Amino acid sequence: MTLYHLTRDQNGTSSCFDACATAWPPVVVDAVPAEADATLAQNLGLSPRPDGTQQLTFKSQPLYHYVGDSQPGDTNGQGSGGVWFVVDAPAATSAAPATTGATTTPGY
Repeated sequence: MTLYHLTRDQNGTSSCFDACATAWPPVVVDAVPAEADATLAQNLGLSPRPDGTQQLTFKSQPLYHYVGDSQPGDTNGQGSGGVWFVVDAPAATSAAPATTGATTTPGY
């Protein structure tokens, strides 16, 4: 499923909880995926959440899914509220994930 980042997150820490996390579930993992290739793995990390779980990060940005995406490849949350953006694969080689496009999907 598509991964998103929230521009309001600061210093690798999520700012999305409660109702926000219901609409934008954090990508929670026990460890950085072992199957990630070396280039990708060097950009992945973990950020603790208040409930004790670990949220996966890409270039220190916490990652999320969007409940409005029902099929792999859906990007219905892209640009939501002007703060939610798809983590673009080509962005893996740049300083930050791409943040283009907009929708009218409610943001948090």
